[in-house]
Amino acid sequence: MLEVDSFDAVLAATSFHWIPPEIGYPKAAKALRENGYLILLWNKELQPSYQVNKSLYPVYEVYAPSLCDRYENRETQERILQGLGQIVVDSGLFKNLRSGQIESQVTYGADEYVKLLY
Repeated sequence: MLEVDSFDAVLAATSFHWIPPEIGYPKAAKALRENGYLILLWNKELQPSYQVNKSLYPVYEVYAPSLCDRYENRETQERILQGLGQIVVDSGLFKNLRSGQIESQVTYGADEYVKLLY
């Protein structure tokens, strides 16, 4: 049985969206002490720059057609993450949403990049 009002924070990393909102948010809210924190971390797929993606498109068409329409620019990824945050707010159980984003840049060789695709 989950203890009520017992925790200062509930943390989930790239997992909370798998729990139905009508179950996860009420359980997290009950577990938290007053002024507790729900900390949700999400990871978006690494994307090549638009120019690199454009130059790889013909290769994707031939060898990985399922990847042709999966490119997400930064704005698209931010909208997706904001949508996930809005679900938290819409639960009515949490307020004062704060979000942040860390962007990484990685350089892959051809073989490393091909392995990343699978």
